[in-house]
Amino acid sequence: MIRTVATLSLIVHLLAMKGVVGMNRLDPSVGIPTDWVPPGSVRVGGLLGRRFFANERNRLLPMDETALLTGFRNRPGPQAWIGEHIGKWLDAASLTYQVTGNQALKEKMDRLVAELLKTQEPDGYLGTYDRDHRWSLGGEFGWDVWVHKYVLIGLLSYYRVTGDRSVLEAAERVGHLLVRTFGAEPGKLDLCERSTHVGMASSSVLQPMVWLYTATGEASFLNFCRYILWSWDHSTAGPKIISTLKRNPKVHQVANAKAYEMMSCLLGVLELARALDRRGEKEEAKDLRQAVLSAWDDIVTYRLYITGGTSLGEFFQEDHYLPNGGPVAETCAVVTLLQLTWELFRETGQCRFMDVAETIIFNHLLGAQHPEGDRWCYFTPLQGWKDYRQDINCCASSGPRGVAFLPFSIYSLDPDGGIRINLFCESELNLKERHIRIVQQTDYPYDGQVTVTVRTPAPIRIRTRIPSWGRDGKICKDGEAVPLEGRGGQYLEWLVSDGQTIRVALTMEPEVVKGTGLNQGRIALRRGPLILSLDESLFRSVGRLWTNVTITREQKTQPTITLLRRGKTESEAPFLFQTQGMTHRRGTTPEPFQLILTDFAFAGAEGGRIRLWLPDPDGTPEEESLFAFAKETRSRWGNVIGSICDEHPQTWVVTYDGTKRDEDWFAVESDMPQKVRRIVFYHGRTYHDGGWFDTSQGKPQVQVRRQLGGPWETVGRLETYPETTATDPRGLLQGEPFELVLKEPVICFGIRVIGRPACGDNQTQSFSSCAELKGFSDLR
Repeated sequence: MIRTVATLSLIVHLLAMKGVVGMNRLDPSVGIPTDWVPPGSVRVGGLLGRRFFANERNRLLPMDETALLTGFRNRPGPQAWIGEHIGKWLDAASLTYQVTGNQALKEKMDRLVAELLKTQEPDGYLGTYDRDHRWSLGGEFGWDVWVHKYVLIGLLSYYRVTGDRSVLEAAERVGHLLVRTFGAEPGKLDLCERSTHVGMASSSVLQPMVWLYTATGEASFLNFCRYILWSWDHSTAGPKIISTLKRNPKVHQVANAKAYEMMSCLLGVLELARALDRRGEKEEAKDLRQAVLSAWDDIVTYRLYITGGTSLGEFFQEDHYLPNGGPVAETCAVVTLLQLTWELFRETGQCRFMDVAETIIFNHLLGAQHPEGDRWCYFTPLQGWKDYRQDINCCASSGPRGVAFLPFSIYSLDPDGGIRINLFCESELNLKERHIRIVQQTDYPYDGQVTVTVRTPAPIRIRTRIPSWGRDGKICKDGEAVPLEGRGGQYLEWLVSDGQTIRVALTMEPEVVKGTGLNQGRIALRRGPLILSLDESLFRSVGRLWTNVTITREQKTQPTITLLRRGKTESEAPFLFQTQGMTHRRGTTPEPFQLILTDFAFAGAEGGRIRLWLPDPDGTPEEESLFAFAKETRSRWGNVIGSICDEHPQTWVVTYDGTKRDEDWFAVESDMPQKVRRIVFYHGRTYHDGGWFDTSQGKPQVQVRRQLGGPWETVGRLETYPETTATDPRGLLQGEPFELVLKEPVICFGIRVIGRPACGDNQTQSFSSCAELKGFSDLR
């Protein structure tokens, strides 16, 4: 049976079934805590294994040690938060070493920690600022505590692996320095004031300070954690995180809505709740957990991309405002959301958290990582280009932490001794103290067949997660089969004896996802946990433009997707998917052909443009621009996050930067020549202080670039643009189109509109705006 779905179902009630031991305590509405398996107990293969080992081999091991240490050895560092990278690297390396036991990695960790500790000052300071700017404000300063946060995370992660007391003592010295420096007592500094992003950057040190308290039992560290929460409401610079979430659980209305820093703070809140629980302070712990859960629910409901990414331009935006292009889903924010999701799963054992984690992992996390493991995207758009970078930046340091933890999330242990299989993945779990060995054999997420073999000295309860999309198929133990209809989104339990086998057969039927919000009138394709994407590099081989492409109406109602492979070896090859597609243009009969897609984790890896959302074949066949999802530039970057080639006049950009200019322009370009006959400019938005073109000295010019990287040549003007002035927009409407029709088609690589920006009621500056810039090969 084929389905069309609108959203990802996250919660399905637990149903009792013959042959499966149903337990109320596994019901999603109740939940029980669960915890990760011991370090070193998991071996991982398949897709996750390939990405995990590529992360170790091509990112962690080759990392430039001098670059990680330079800010500490030569204070101040070249930029304000450079010190975060060594802590992130140590955390990822420590997690990875526990799985691989790679001695080369261990030796690199040992060297870096030894050299880092040489730079610690007698008072405990282990940051990258000079004395004149320590704990300071202004400009790019205000990241000093943030750097110490990551230093603590790195040192404590290394300590958990090695048990080296000197490293714990160094971390304690950092903790005592923070306690002496910040607080509500006279003579101490205000932590939230000495911070960027409304206090959230500095106060995110909460998480490792709780770890430090847990490791040492030092009461002053716990008191400092309590001070952080107190300061959120009592400091004039405080972000008021918990109190705002209790009153109105909308994360885009908390502080300045900075996603990465806010979720980092919420991770610390969860850690503090656990510490308070252990002390018997359960009511306060419950309140803190509820605030975090409210924030997570809000993110997942209103601010989550179909691929599991979150944030736009590093901030949480309005409900359902999820443009597909531009600065989509900062990798730091994606990894932190994944960490927060994992921790809430540990707290509750609820399947819905692992459902979301699976979506993030197989789509946006692996989509941000290049398949070779050496490069990462800072932002990972759903259309346009993936900009993989090899330099050291915050996201390229955060991404490896998410990948390094993947083996630990596959299995978890319940308080009653039961073992959960959270992710299907070619893997092996060895619990040596219990003499238990569990082996998964599967090609998941590309195939729904999973065989689980168990060796155990005594019967154990195996709880197998059935993904929320896994509505069809069956699960069986030693020939006893149970259908999965209606049982997706829950853990099913078996009592398993030595040598018994559980077989899961998930029917990976393709699904058509109907777009909402900005994607109204579009569809996406999902197969199992994978979101599928077009990749321009796949179209070049068939000599076809990738604009105006979608599936057929028949495929929408009854999609069939064939799994293909390519590449030198099976282990290196991305998976390709083939279905029936068509091209359509206004007034023409759609041309059918075989449409090739790939999963989002591989899309764009060879440098081609990507797009995930396709036109709905049952909708009005509006012709897409020849420059849809192409490279876009403008004279000034501006301060509005949007796009001028995303096929959405509802999003726009501006050139505002507070300065006055005589000329502004907007351009879209392709790396392939396009035959253009008609060019349409869509006005962006009119503001009181500008946002339009002043035509008192001439209408906006339309230009083309005939050669790749060549000069711009004027081919006409937007004569229908109104007679505006610098202060009067003459009734321009948001998204209003203005068209130039050329006498003859032009072969070009780019189009541009250029004119004089308006100032409105502020003559000290001027700027313009644009919603879309489109080019077409034919007339309307």
